[in-house]
Amino acid sequence: MVAILSARGAPAQDNWTVKPPYQGIKTNEFMVLAAGRGDLDEVNRLLKTGVTVNGKDHSGLTAWQAAKIYGHKDVADFLRGNGAGTG
Repeated sequence: MVAILSARGAPAQDNWTVKPPYQGIKTNEFMVLAAGRGDLDEVNRLLKTGVTVNGKDHSGLTAWQAAKIYGHKDVADFLRGNGAGTG
């Protein structure tokens, strides 16, 4: 997501950068949005960069919950296999 924004000319911002401990609200939002869209490649990419699997967005939703709500079983199963809480 950050790469897409940057490629389209958006100015770089510190809150877009994935930094330890990898649990910023922006990175969590990206993960939840990708899971809700069923974008397994983006979810996998975010996990590989260190974004936490159990992070919550601004409304308290996790990526696993978003995947389940929007019917993306493959993404939900992938997240669960990578340690996502299912509660």
